[in-house]
Amino acid sequence: MFAPGFWISVLLSAVVVFLGITLDMGTWRFSLSNAFLFFDLPSLMIVVLPAILFAFATSGPRLPAGSPGHFAQRAVFWKNLGKGAVWLGVIGGLGGLLAILPVMREPTKIGPAMAVAVLSMVYALMIKILSRTAANALLLKEESEKAPAPDGERWCLPVYLTIGLVCAGVLLKAA
Repeated sequence: MFAPGFWISVLLSAVVVFLGITLDMGTWRFSLSNAFLFFDLPSLMIVVLPAILFAFATSGPRLPAGSPGHFAQRAVFWKNLGKGAVWLGVIGGLGGLLAILPVMREPTKIGPAMAVAVLSMVYALMIKILSRTAANALLLKEESEKAPAPDGERWCLPVYLTIGLVCAGVLLKAA
Protein backbone atom coordinates (compact mmCIF):
# COMPACT_ATOMS: atom_id res chain seq x y z
CA MET A 1 0.00 0.00 0.00
CA PHE A 2 2.81 2.43 0.85
CA ALA A 3 5.90 3.08 -1.23
CA PRO A 4 9.13 1.39 -0.09
CA GLY A 5 10.64 4.82 0.54
CA PHE A 6 7.92 5.54 3.09
CA TRP A 7 8.81 2.45 5.13
CA ILE A 8 12.53 3.18 4.87
CA SER A 9 11.96 6.70 6.22
CA VAL A 10 9.78 5.37 9.06
CA LEU A 11 12.43 2.78 9.95
CA LEU A 12 15.25 5.33 9.90
CA SER A 13 13.20 7.72 12.02
CA ALA A 14 12.48 4.93 14.51
CA VAL A 15 16.20 4.11 14.76
CA VAL A 16 17.10 7.76 15.36
CA VAL A 17 14.34 8.10 17.97
CA PHE A 18 15.45 4.90 19.72
CA LEU A 19 19.05 6.09 19.80
CA GLY A 20 17.92 9.46 21.15
CA ILE A 21 15.82 7.80 23.84
CA THR A 22 18.55 5.41 24.99
CA LEU A 23 21.29 8.05 25.11
CA ASP A 24 22.27 8.87 28.68
CA MET A 25 22.85 12.63 28.69
CA GLY A 26 25.12 12.56 31.75
CA THR A 27 27.70 10.06 30.47
CA TRP A 28 26.97 10.25 26.71
CA ARG A 29 26.58 6.47 26.60
CA PHE A 30 23.67 4.39 25.39
CA SER A 31 21.60 2.70 28.08
CA LEU A 32 18.72 0.39 27.18
CA SER A 33 17.07 1.02 30.53
CA ASN A 34 16.27 4.58 29.41
CA ALA A 35 13.93 3.21 26.75
CA PHE A 36 11.60 1.89 29.45
CA LEU A 37 11.03 5.45 30.67
CA PHE A 38 8.84 5.96 27.60
CA PHE A 39 6.57 2.97 28.17
CA ASP A 40 3.46 3.54 30.26
CA LEU A 41 0.59 1.08 29.92
CA PRO A 42 -2.17 3.38 31.25
CA SER A 43 -1.18 6.09 28.76
CA LEU A 44 -1.22 3.57 25.92
CA MET A 45 -4.67 2.36 26.99
CA ILE A 46 -5.99 5.92 27.19
CA VAL A 47 -4.70 6.99 23.76
CA VAL A 48 -3.98 4.16 21.34
CA LEU A 49 -6.94 1.76 21.52
CA PRO A 50 -9.68 4.43 21.70
CA ALA A 51 -8.03 6.36 18.83
CA ILE A 52 -8.08 3.25 16.64
CA LEU A 53 -11.73 2.58 17.53
CA PHE A 54 -12.58 6.23 16.80
CA ALA A 55 -10.89 6.03 13.40
CA PHE A 56 -12.79 2.87 12.45
CA ALA A 57 -16.09 4.34 13.66
CA THR A 58 -15.74 7.62 11.76
CA SER A 59 -14.19 6.43 8.49
CA GLY A 60 -17.22 4.74 6.98
CA PRO A 61 -17.28 1.49 5.02
CA ARG A 62 -14.09 0.41 3.28
CA LEU A 63 -13.97 0.64 -0.46
CA PRO A 64 -12.64 -2.40 -2.31
CA ALA A 65 -9.01 -2.25 -3.39
CA GLY A 66 -8.55 -0.76 -6.83
CA SER A 67 -11.82 1.16 -6.84
CA PRO A 68 -11.79 4.94 -7.45
CA GLY A 69 -11.22 6.84 -4.25
CA HIS A 70 -9.79 3.80 -2.48
CA PHE A 71 -6.62 5.56 -1.30
CA ALA A 72 -8.46 8.77 -0.41
CA GLN A 73 -10.89 6.80 1.74
CA ARG A 74 -8.00 5.11 3.57
CA ALA A 75 -6.38 8.52 4.02
CA VAL A 76 -9.57 9.61 5.84
CA PHE A 77 -9.05 6.72 8.27
CA TRP A 78 -5.49 7.85 9.01
CA LYS A 79 -6.55 11.48 9.42
CA ASN A 80 -9.32 10.45 11.83
CA LEU A 81 -6.84 8.32 13.76
CA GLY A 82 -4.61 11.36 14.24
CA LYS A 83 -7.49 13.63 15.24
CA GLY A 84 -8.81 11.13 17.76
CA ALA A 85 -5.36 10.54 19.21
CA VAL A 86 -4.76 14.24 19.80
CA TRP A 87 -8.04 14.69 21.66
CA LEU A 88 -7.46 11.53 23.70
CA GLY A 89 -3.93 12.74 24.50
CA VAL A 90 -5.36 15.98 25.85
CA ILE A 91 -7.90 14.05 27.92
CA GLY A 92 -5.16 11.73 29.22
CA GLY A 93 -2.92 14.68 30.01
CA LEU A 94 -5.65 16.46 31.95
CA GLY A 95 -6.55 13.24 33.72
CA GLY A 96 -2.93 12.76 34.75
CA LEU A 97 -2.75 16.32 36.03
CA LEU A 98 -5.95 15.80 38.01
CA ALA A 99 -4.46 12.62 39.48
CA ILE A 100 -1.45 14.62 40.69
CA LEU A 101 -3.53 17.05 42.77
CA PRO A 102 -4.54 14.66 45.59
CA VAL A 103 -0.99 13.36 46.09
CA MET A 104 0.93 16.65 46.02
CA ARG A 105 2.22 16.12 49.56
CA GLU A 106 3.62 12.67 48.75
CA PRO A 107 6.36 13.10 46.12
CA THR A 108 6.76 9.34 45.58
CA LYS A 109 3.19 9.06 44.26
CA ILE A 110 3.46 11.93 41.77
CA GLY A 111 5.55 9.92 39.28
CA PRO A 112 2.86 7.56 37.90
CA ALA A 113 0.34 10.37 37.51
CA MET A 114 2.94 12.58 35.82
CA ALA A 115 3.81 9.71 33.48
CA VAL A 116 0.18 9.48 32.39
CA ALA A 117 -0.03 13.25 31.97
CA VAL A 118 3.09 13.58 29.82
CA LEU A 119 3.29 10.27 27.99
CA SER A 120 -0.33 10.27 26.88
CA MET A 121 0.35 13.55 25.07
CA VAL A 122 3.63 12.22 23.65
CA TYR A 123 1.90 9.07 22.37
CA ALA A 124 -0.89 11.19 20.88
CA LEU A 125 1.57 13.39 19.01
CA MET A 126 3.52 10.37 17.75
CA ILE A 127 0.30 8.85 16.41
CA LYS A 128 -0.72 12.19 14.88
CA ILE A 129 2.58 12.59 13.05
CA LEU A 130 2.61 8.99 11.80
CA SER A 131 -1.03 9.11 10.74
CA ARG A 132 -0.57 12.42 8.94
CA THR A 133 2.45 11.01 7.13
CA ALA A 134 0.48 7.91 6.14
CA ALA A 135 -2.50 9.98 4.99
CA ASN A 136 -0.26 12.22 2.88
CA ALA A 137 1.42 9.18 1.33
CA LEU A 138 -1.98 7.71 0.44
CA LEU A 139 -3.18 10.98 -1.06
CA LEU A 140 0.00 11.21 -3.13
CA LYS A 141 -0.61 7.65 -4.29
CA GLU A 142 -4.19 8.60 -5.23
CA GLU A 143 -2.85 11.55 -7.25
CA SER A 144 -0.21 9.42 -8.95
CA GLU A 145 -2.86 6.94 -10.08
CA LYS A 146 -4.77 9.75 -11.75
CA ALA A 147 -1.70 11.26 -13.42
CA PRO A 148 1.66 9.53 -12.88
CA ALA A 149 4.35 11.83 -11.57
CA PRO A 150 7.25 12.28 -13.98
CA ASP A 151 9.86 12.14 -11.22
CA GLY A 152 8.90 8.60 -10.15
CA GLU A 153 7.82 7.52 -6.73
CA ARG A 154 7.09 10.25 -4.16
CA TRP A 155 6.93 9.72 -0.40
CA CYS A 156 6.97 11.69 2.83
CA LEU A 157 9.81 11.69 5.35
CA PRO A 158 8.53 11.82 8.98
CA VAL A 159 11.26 14.20 10.13
CA TYR A 160 8.98 15.92 12.64
CA LEU A 161 8.49 12.63 14.48
CA THR A 162 12.21 12.21 14.89
CA ILE A 163 12.81 15.77 16.04
CA GLY A 164 9.82 15.76 18.38
CA LEU A 165 10.64 12.49 20.08
CA VAL A 166 14.31 13.32 20.52
CA CYS A 167 13.33 16.67 22.07
CA ALA A 168 10.77 14.94 24.29
CA GLY A 169 13.45 12.45 25.37
CA VAL A 170 15.88 15.20 26.23
CA LEU A 171 13.22 17.10 28.19
CA LEU A 172 12.07 14.03 30.12
CA LYS A 173 15.64 13.03 30.96
CA ALA A 174 16.50 16.56 32.06
CA ALA A 175 13.56 16.63 34.50
